[in-house]
Amino acid sequence: PLPQPVGASTWQLDDMKTEVKRATEAGLDGFTMDMLSFNTTSNHYTRMKLILQAAQAVDPNFKIMLMPDGSGIFQNSTTYQAVGDAIAGLATNATYKNGLFWLPDGRLVVSPFGPEKESVTYWQDFINYMKNTHGITVAFVPCFINYGNNVAAYASMSYGLSEWGGRSPKVSSAIANNGVDAHNRGKVWMQPVSYQDERPNQSSYAEAQNGDNYRITWASANSSNAEWVQIPTWNDYSEQADIAPSTHHGWSLLDLTSFYLTQFKNSGTAAPIVRDVAYVNYRTQQANASVTGQTKTQAIRTDSNAPRDLIEVDTFLTAPATVTLKVGTTTNTYTAPAGISFQTYPIAAGAVSVTIVRSGTTVASITPPNAKYNITIGSVTIQDEHYRYVSSVSSRNDTSGY
Repeated sequence: PLPQPVGASTWQLDDMKTEVKRATEAGLDGFTMDMLSFNTTSNHYTRMKLILQAAQAVDPNFKIMLMPDGSGIFQNSTTYQAVGDAIAGLATNATYKNGLFWLPDGRLVVSPFGPEKESVTYWQDFINYMKNTHGITVAFVPCFINYGNNVAAYASMSYGLSEWGGRSPKVSSAIANNGVDAHNRGKVWMQPVSYQDERPNQSSYAEAQNGDNYRITWASANSSNAEWVQIPTWNDYSEQADIAPSTHHGWSLLDLTSFYLTQFKNSGTAAPIVRDVAYVNYRTQQANASVTGQTKTQAIRTDSNAPRDLIEVDTFLTAPATVTLKVGTTTNTYTAPAGISFQTYPIAAGAVSVTIVRSGTTVASITPPNAKYNITIGSVTIQDEHYRYVSSVSSRNDTSGY
């Protein structure tokens, strides 16, 4: 069901409660909060207070990990004292502190994004300042943009280590090695998991190869024996890396996240499949389609896999069944095994549908919500590199507001 209308005076808090509720119901244990402002009177800081209130109201076990943004710190020449004071303003306030992520021994987890934007000395001074001025011992977990170039300098001051990670199998497949390195250094490892990344505002995108990148990064979390997983991001729609429900993928990614997260929490053992479910994912245009209606377009990133134009069917079946994928006038049929399987075919022009039949009975089917999910072959007026996801569970394909 759609969320109920919110009050005029409480809409921001109500919206954040909805976000927390959706996340905790999927099995997530918390959010990493990107701290973009350290001005305690700014709108951003006010919203940080609200998300801490929302977390405590919805689920007291749902925690917020603070992530000071190194890019913003560097660009705005923010002092380590200002960063420390802003964090302490939350961590020492009875209204907010219980919503933060503290270790059982009383240390506050702080995980700066792109810490290498500042110096090692900057962050050591920050840690000392938090202890000496505010009485807060920090468990420092740097989330590097480039792990290999920086880990040695930061390891001694760190409780754990992480990396923002890639958005393409070519990059993502190697990140588990960093988890092994972190453990060899005696540190907790926070594995990055991601499904795609396309940024019209930055004129670039990465090739996720349908669901490959998401599966690879989850597999890396298991193979590296990661203690924590971070999924960048929950709702950064500007980078199209979000897993929160959206008009382009409904609830599909959150449902898949719940499945893989359960497997991760069960030490790599997947949950039993108790009903037949399928997903289909694809772009609605060719990756290299010519664009006639805009001048600023996205280019494939240099470290990415090459673009590809495939449609993928993901099946989670209780027993083998016949799968029929229709793309426009093209029909593809195959037998999917029990359990989890993935099948790809070239995209074609037209509408998409999937039907799964076992012993003459349709056990699952997929019909995208509207014609905006149809595939166009040839030139387009607006470039769109975003992979759509549609589920056979029709109630999870809500696209209101599209």
